[in-house]
Amino acid sequence: MNDCTPRLHIADRLGNRYQVVSILGFVNRAVLYLAEDLKLKQKRCMIRGRKRELPAENQVGAEEERLLRLSHPYLQQVKDYYPDECGSSYMVLEYTKGESITYELEHRGQHWPIARVIKLALQLCEVLHYLHCEQSEPILLLSLQPSQLIMDEYDHVRINHYGLIPNRGAADSASTMLPGGRFFAAPEQVAGGSVSERTDLYLLGLVMYYLLSNGKRYAVERIALQEWNPDLPIELTHLIHKLLEPSPDRRYSNASEVKHALHVFASRLQQTQERSPKPLPYTEAAVSSVVIAVAGTARGVGSSHTSIMIAQELARKKHTVALFEANGTRDYEKIECVYEDVAYKTMDLDQFHIRGVDYIKSNAKLSMSELLSRGYDYIVLDVGELRSSSYYKNAMKAHIPIIVGSGSVWNLPDIIDFYHNQMKAGYSRWTLCIPFASRQAVCDMMQHMPDLCTVALPYQPDPFAGSEEVSRVVSELVPIENRNATGSWLRRWLGKR
Repeated sequence: MNDCTPRLHIADRLGNRYQVVSILGFVNRAVLYLAEDLKLKQKRCMIRGRKRELPAENQVGAEEERLLRLSHPYLQQVKDYYPDECGSSYMVLEYTKGESITYELEHRGQHWPIARVIKLALQLCEVLHYLHCEQSEPILLLSLQPSQLIMDEYDHVRINHYGLIPNRGAADSASTMLPGGRFFAAPEQVAGGSVSERTDLYLLGLVMYYLLSNGKRYAVERIALQEWNPDLPIELTHLIHKLLEPSPDRRYSNASEVKHALHVFASRLQQTQERSPKPLPYTEAAVSSVVIAVAGTARGVGSSHTSIMIAQELARKKHTVALFEANGTRDYEKIECVYEDVAYKTMDLDQFHIRGVDYIKSNAKLSMSELLSRGYDYIVLDVGELRSSSYYKNAMKAHIPIIVGSGSVWNLPDIIDFYHNQMKAGYSRWTLCIPFASRQAVCDMMQHMPDLCTVALPYQPDPFAGSEEVSRVVSELVPIENRNATGSWLRRWLGKR
């Protein structure tokens, strides 16, 4: 066991909070333990223990500090960190429920269709974009193997047992690969040369190659994809071969480029399959999506900000979510350009994906029946100003209608006017959300409108980021238990209100 000899044993406690249940094994020069969180009863977690390397005093715990700062739905979350006096460190990680891709292929013999490979690749592109472009300095993954990729019940990926390296040009190949990793390593890693963001893109290509062979082939064999599967679309093989170029300079330049190429391919693939059955009609048996409408009493009160915040929080809770720009503003195109870090321009596709949410632009020619037939858990309609919206009727049918208003005194007449109009129409299901409102402001609102449920939205400048307060408010607005009781709601879509 060399330098990863475990110092924890069964029933030992770490930090007087985490009790070791079993030793899971050894990976990447570390020991993995299964533990129970004594503070949160019956909550399982993982502990990764290993010897600390001390090349310089100011670098102690550098990797742990990086990991603790990260938060992404497709990365295993780091919860805590404990160094000890003997030179070892223990990192507490969330326990991911699900099976690794390796287990699926080797023990279940599962087949990976092209659409599922593309879906996984898009999720991995999101992680790579987050690590390469959304940190103070680019961070490299440098280890991406099927055994690390855990698929949950919603077919979302979690990357486990990862270590992160700042992009400073070179890395010891032995420190960046798991056992057996030479099947899943870039040429520059094997040669001990300089690594970069394009090294991670090569690893993505290796995983896609492996999955399209259903775990029977490795790209290191240097066999062209179409030699063993001539039915694969030529566009897809070209995409993967570009990822697997031996020279980094000939690969895609960044994860956003790869994601765009995947979206273009997926769009063309969908067009060739348009002869498949048409969208299901509105029937209670066919539709299970919960529709949330978020509208504003006036322009600029924060309905889009609130829509994004709700959609991203639902995605963090592992639900499938679509956010539809039901207001004709074309602002989502601007959001896509900012996310992809490109100058504003008209983008090729009518939807894009950010951290588990499908953003569908206002120019997408989608009916509600087509949207519902896609089978999302939640569909969030970003309606904009309610009075001028062409989606007014859809908002009125929504299972969960939310109206956003300003807490400013001079904007109170807009909210009161909305309230009286809705009461006259006999419609009282709206929840009023007031951004940054104090408790007193909420009480004042409720005095004016006693039949309207009023909620204060927390201060959250970045709607894509989560917090405990955001999680609490979204759980209040969208009770998860209602997910299993959509039947009565669906009658609204059938005109049976």
